[in-house]
Amino acid sequence: MNNLIKAKSDFAKIELNYKEFGKGVDKATRSAINSVAAQGKTKASKVIRGTYNIKAKDVNKTLKVIRISSARHTIDGGLSPAQIICRGSKALSLGKFKPTQTKKGAKVKVKIKGTKKLIGGSFKGTMSTGHQGVFKRFGAKRYAESGSHKGEMRQRIKDIFTIGVPIMFRTKAVMPKVQGFIKEKFPIILKSKLEYFNK
Repeated sequence: MNNLIKAKSDFAKIELNYKEFGKGVDKATRSAINSVAAQGKTKASKVIRGTYNIKAKDVNKTLKVIRISSARHTIDGGLSPAQIICRGSKALSLGKFKPTQTKKGAKVKVKIKGTKKLIGGSFKGTMSTGHQGVFKRFGAKRYAESGSHKGEMRQRIKDIFTIGVPIMFRTKAVMPKVQGFIKEKFPIILKSKLEYFNK
């Protein structure tokens, strides 16, 4: 299975090239590749959410399938591969990981099997834009220029981040499982598609 992973930390993908699945590109083969790519996308979402304490909507919006098509060709004339692409921010606010507030600071659990980590002095909050995050104050006090505390002496606040979904997608905890799923499912789907198109 060809696994093309871009160097950028905000992008990752799996390619499904028909040459790796056997000879003879026909409707059944293209349909099977597109079907297994779609199922691979769903599998990727499930594995990521089974590994990281993140909501489905925050994962699914980063995943996309580019279907194999007779209209899409490579430079050498072959069909362009189907792709499962994961594109999004290279970092996610800890507010995406269901933080809880304590007197000592916010607690966050990024991994499902992990433990909640206390971030001393931090707090849950919602910005005027509606963005919810885990924040921490830093620097000297200054007059706030906007927001509900405008004109008051306040410290600046910073949003605390962790890895984004594309990085999660290409970790050893996720990528091999999705690739294994595709390898296992493709022959089954192809057999079904061949039977359908040869009726």
